[in-house]
Amino acid sequence: FLFISESKARELETICLIGAELEKRGYTVGVLSWWLGNGKDDFEPIEADVLISHAVYKDKSLNRELSYVRGRTRVLNMQCEQIYAQKDLVNPKSPWKMEGRTNEIMHVSWGEANYRKLVNEDGIPKELVRIVGNPILDTLRPPLNRIYKSREEICREYSLKPDKRICLFISSFSCVDIPDSIKEPELIGIYQVSIDSQKMMFDWFDRLMSKRDDISFIYRMHPAEKDNKALRKLEDKYLNFRVISDYTVKQWIMVSDVIYNWYSSSLAEIYFAGKSCFILRPVDMPAEYDCTIFDNGHFITEYDEFEKTVDMEDCPWPVPIENITDNYYVDENEFTYSKIATLAEEVLHSDMKYQEYIPTGEDIKIGRASCRE
Repeated sequence: FLFISESKARELETICLIGAELEKRGYTVGVLSWWLGNGKDDFEPIEADVLISHAVYKDKSLNRELSYVRGRTRVLNMQCEQIYAQKDLVNPKSPWKMEGRTNEIMHVSWGEANYRKLVNEDGIPKELVRIVGNPILDTLRPPLNRIYKSREEICREYSLKPDKRICLFISSFSCVDIPDSIKEPELIGIYQVSIDSQKMMFDWFDRLMSKRDDISFIYRMHPAEKDNKALRKLEDKYLNFRVISDYTVKQWIMVSDVIYNWYSSSLAEIYFAGKSCFILRPVDMPAEYDCTIFDNGHFITEYDEFEKTVDMEDCPWPVPIENITDNYYVDENEFTYSKIATLAEEVLHSDMKYQEYIPTGEDIKIGRASCRE
């Protein structure tokens, strides 16, 4: 089994769980992580009976993943992004629409919502979509939740004061500084909303920090977010405002007192961690771009309301619980990583169609880094 990961911060933890389970069952496991612009395109493809991909949607992305494999392989698509905007469900040109050879490979679905999308909208055969849950949630359940560092350990590591209230903002501003050359035409509306929202939130954070030296405010960067001068200016201005990208978002959820979200599917991790949160929306999000998980939610739209949330306890959950349960199935009797390992074995021994890299003039040239067998 060869795992191909895009973002280590998002995926490596669950790959380790699934991979360890497969090794326990007697299989050989390889892990390869790539990120645009890292390293040189000189990696020698290796043989793999099953390729477990972080995400494929069309022949172009499937071909990119297959370029790491020598010869033929069967494919299991983990599809690490399964929370959609309204327009993604009906737009035939959506980047998230499955097309081409993706109707010949096996797909992991976190819940009923993605299953309906893949089968009813994208035409994937229902026998090739399996609802198993999201493995990211496994480590929020005992005994696996013991992997996280305690609040005291995190505070020592980052010179935070454990007696101060820790406020966490989970950023989704991954496309604020994205180059025009790689912008998706179908997502052009969300780019401007991101820019305007970030600017307004930075103003909110500045106003709050000028009054509150009795809190620690953590800005947890998105894995794809670039350095931002305005953000660094805030960090330089206030000693208790910290910009951090280390560790998974779940680690920071576990140790924080107040959690803020804007547009992140980490809403599910917050919920299953038993925490409450607030959704900051200083700029209106057009309905067609908003993720369905935020439907009928309560949003913080004014600074004064935001300031009051810092000291609130036991707050009402900001979106209908059905938004979570429709998107995230949880089997109380078995961890998702174990269910995915079983599914991977099924793919290995199935009569599914083999896939093979087919060179084309449209292939994406990517850097290859951090391969480990």
